[in-house]
Amino acid sequence: MTAATTPMTTSAATRYNNAELSFHMGRCRFIAQNIVFEQFHRVIPMHAHSEGCYEIHYIPYGCGTVILNGTEHHLNKDSLFVTGPHISHQQIPEKENPMAEYCIFLQTQEDRRLRDSSAGADNSILSAFLSTPLWIGRDTQNIHLVMQNLFLELSRKQAGYTEIVQSMLQQIIVLMVRNYSALVPSGAVSSVPGNQQSLILDESFLYDYATLTLDSLSKRLALSPRQTQRLLREKYNQTFQQKKTAARMSAAVILLQSTDFPIAEIAEQLGFSSSEHFTNAFRTYAGISPRQYRKEHAASPVSPLSPSLQDTQPSPSPPDARDADPPETGS
Repeated sequence: MTAATTPMTTSAATRYNNAELSFHMGRCRFIAQNIVFEQFHRVIPMHAHSEGCYEIHYIPYGCGTVILNGTEHHLNKDSLFVTGPHISHQQIPEKENPMAEYCIFLQTQEDRRLRDSSAGADNSILSAFLSTPLWIGRDTQNIHLVMQNLFLELSRKQAGYTEIVQSMLQQIIVLMVRNYSALVPSGAVSSVPGNQQSLILDESFLYDYATLTLDSLSKRLALSPRQTQRLLREKYNQTFQQKKTAARMSAAVILLQSTDFPIAEIAEQLGFSSSEHFTNAFRTYAGISPRQYRKEHAASPVSPLSPSLQDTQPSPSPPDARDADPPETGS
């Protein structure tokens, strides 16, 4: 096993690049090529890794979004996911509270000398890990503590640290398998605790009102669309479409009063397919057109739409199919 190289450290990241820390589990040799801790202030573009490569991602704090094979998932404290061979993934931090991440990039190689090994326990863990190229959920095994100690050993480089790091990397793989084998099947999202549901709902409508769908919100909450609608009625006494419309209109008011952006640009920022669709939705919601609202409130401080208008106006039936709630199927 080769010792880790000197880390590359910036104000936002600590990287052990080309670490070349290797260890065996069962018939397989693992090589930890990169071990990184970073707080994201940039988007990680869509990418995928080649055969035999796995990345373990753990979020200790902050928020963001990961797109896994085209499916969007919300990330926050204790989010955990693995991306194996050919799994496309992109990570997008939230601007106000960007996520931090521990990331371990592992390359696997079959060791033919150990192919017939009888190490049953190792092979059981190994098979579970290698057969799960995609999983996302919440950590229940305190991986955070192991990650912290891993970086502590790598930074101090005291006598015997390579053996300890080797053991910690094996422990992380075991804890990964315990997480997704004990909770939910591969590819599914574990249940979100009730005390986190409100935070996810508030953040989703606050930051993602332009692109949020009932389906994507349901996946963040690990609920069916029907269960998500029930939750929205319970917490806000609104449907998904009513809540999304309110969030969009609140953002529209800010943009109309505090910027000179053209109506078409505001419509695009809010996720409408056209300025006409935005104008119709705003008129239905507020009782006047966006241009008229901007003219009447140009010199006024930014404030929400009149509660009387919001309370008396019905929720619009959007002409754009992108905004319509899907049928409430499922349980």
